[in-house]
Amino acid sequence: MANKENRGDEVTAQLNAHREAALRQYRQNSDVLRGVRILASDDSCDSCKALAAGGVHPLSDPPALPNADCNSAVGWCRCTYAPVTR
Repeated sequence: MANKENRGDEVTAQLNAHREAALRQYRQNSDVLRGVRILASDDSCDSCKALAAGGVHPLSDPPALPNADCNSAVGWCRCTYAPVTR
């Protein structure tokens, strides 16, 4: 069984792949999307909650995820992008 640090690396890699693929897909559909919002969990850290409260971000320059200031109790940033339609 993987220890928490190794598990965090695995989860972070999976989340990063998902985030990158989502952004690629959203950018390919920019004709119907005006940007992205950041989604955070109810139990996310304050830094992630603040990022999620930031409104709509342009597809060309969304905030970087994972959140560099995340200090989540689970050990990795769980924020993700959500598309916002026009």
